[in-house]
Amino acid sequence: MINIHGGIASVIPRMVSFSEFLIGMGYPAISLTNPSDGTYSFSCYESSEKIAGAIAWFYEKEGLRPMIVGHSQGGIQAVKVLYQFAAKPSDQLQVWNPLTWEPEKRCAIVDPLTGQQCPVTSLRLPYVTSVGAGGLTRILPNQWDMNFRLRTIPDSVEEFTGFCKEYDLLGGDFLGYGPANHFKSGGMAVVRNVWLPTEYKHGEIPDTKHLLESQQIRDWIDNYRPAPEPIVTPTLETQFDADCAHILWAADVWFSIKKHWVLELQRLLRAQRPVERQP
Repeated sequence: MINIHGGIASVIPRMVSFSEFLIGMGYPAISLTNPSDGTYSFSCYESSEKIAGAIAWFYEKEGLRPMIVGHSQGGIQAVKVLYQFAAKPSDQLQVWNPLTWEPEKRCAIVDPLTGQQCPVTSLRLPYVTSVGAGGLTRILPNQWDMNFRLRTIPDSVEEFTGFCKEYDLLGGDFLGYGPANHFKSGGMAVVRNVWLPTEYKHGEIPDTKHLLESQQIRDWIDNYRPAPEPIVTPTLETQFDADCAHILWAADVWFSIKKHWVLELQRLLRAQRPVERQP
């Protein structure tokens, strides 16, 4: 799991909170920490080439394609990583070792499922999600190259979910209101758009560890099933016995992570199954 936090220090604990939420829901902690320093997320200012190269390294070593959760500028960076994978093989995207945080002198990996060598740029991720990406952060120099392609998702991901909310100056275009905030598929990627409640504060959305304190809330999240339509505005009608802030975002993301986690494990097991000999 690759978490990418936003551009100010105060949002880092929020992404840590989200990582602790995932651990509490059953996701393995070792799959959420950076192996070189034990942190829970990458900075949105980190090079997208490095993040993409590290993702390729993880896939080669573990056989499971990583997923990405990006918040605010981290959401823009998540889409930027997808464009790195959508590049031509001739663009020579290097493998990046997350243990040494140094590039390796190669631009291809051995696919652990097929045993075939493939360029880093050929990798297609199972699930990527972005929340609060856009708005005033578009004017920052490190995001200029995404201004005309942020809302178009390339085929380097199978499923993408974009979260936005109304009147979000930091994360929404045109005050965070209207179809300008909708992501669309550039080809085969399945893209969903989810409008979150206006009371959700832009910088606090990943703050979700508190949801673990209530068994009622945990059960509700585990049983949550998002609507399949490309544009949805979910509502919360259940009364809970504890603080349920950001539950709609957490439940939707957790559903997709569980889904693709299982699909990736099935994909790996099928690849490892011995071929039956014909009599």
